[in-house]
Amino acid sequence: MAQISKLKVAAGSLITFGGVDLGHTVDGAEIEIEREFTEVKTDLYGNTPVDYVLSGQKATVKLKLAEIHPFTLNYVMPENDYDVGTADDHTHFGTKAGYSLRNDALELVITPQGGNADGNLTFTFFKAVSTENATLAYKIDEQSVFEVTFTALVDESRAATDGRFLGRMGPVNIS
Repeated sequence: MAQISKLKVAAGSLITFGGVDLGHTVDGAEIEIEREFTEVKTDLYGNTPVDYVLSGQKATVKLKLAEIHPFTLNYVMPENDYDVGTADDHTHFGTKAGYSLRNDALELVITPQGGNADGNLTFTFFKAVSTENATLAYKIDEQSVFEVTFTALVDESRAATDGRFLGRMGPVNIS
């Protein structure tokens, strides 16, 4: 049965990565869960599908991080070398080919701040890593933001139950 109380406006989200608050965002968080299927056909039915078999899933989160700082760039490009100095911090970029991002994968949590008192709208990705190009524009008529896309990786430690390898939607504090 339809319920008007189930209609939501996120009103901004708190974004944490590995437990670290990534700061303010612009234009919200866009979550996409892609499903890839193999079509099953038989000669008897020609090109009419008789089944679809799941062949993969991919979960991504696109954000525009509004706080421009070397610390933020280090999360946008985890292969960077981040230095904490006495006067200021900086991050170096330019890494040799073959760098694996898996060791940089951390838990990514998107917690909408509007209409989410029960936590049911919270998304948790168990192992996520930034996988797209880092984009930053300094323009006279636009706010500067780091555009970042996180992709969820399989977390084999959750293999006890199929369907739980990438993440979940719902309260963080349940089993």
